Amino acid sequence: MFPDEAVRQWKVGIWASNRPEWQYVNQACSAQALTVTSLYPTLGADVVEFICNHAETRVVFANPVHIPDLLRLAPKLSSVKAIVSLDAWSALEGKGSRPGIQSGAAMKQWGDSVGITVLDLVERASLSPSPRKAVGGERGN
Repeated sequence: MFPDEAVRQWKVGIWASNRPEWQYVNQACSAQALTVTSLYPTLGADVVEFICNHAETRVVFANPVHIPDLLRLAPKLSSVKAIVSLDAWSALEGKGSRPGIQSGAAMKQWGDSVGITVLDLVERASLSPSPRKAVGGERGN
């Protein structure tokens, strides 16, 4: 996901309600020995900011409703480099407009303007089969 970086212990945040994708992300992170920080939906943006900065969170997987909050916090989230929507952009557009959720294109453009890559799970899956491979090596190299 970040090919110009050396292999390091990424911290991954998950800001979502209880849903199958939460477990998919958690299990994928466990398989790659990545640390997961739970960002519960009941937490306010200021608490999420503190946790992400304290844990040096690199990537946040989130319900789409939380992505605008993360992008508003971008200037204060120095370690966050990517946000991944747990819903595909096509699924959001198919449901029509929902309060607090912008189109995938709008969120990606906003992310570009603040220096954060914004993807959905489909786009993330197409980048690389393994986060370790994406940064230059398998575990133990």
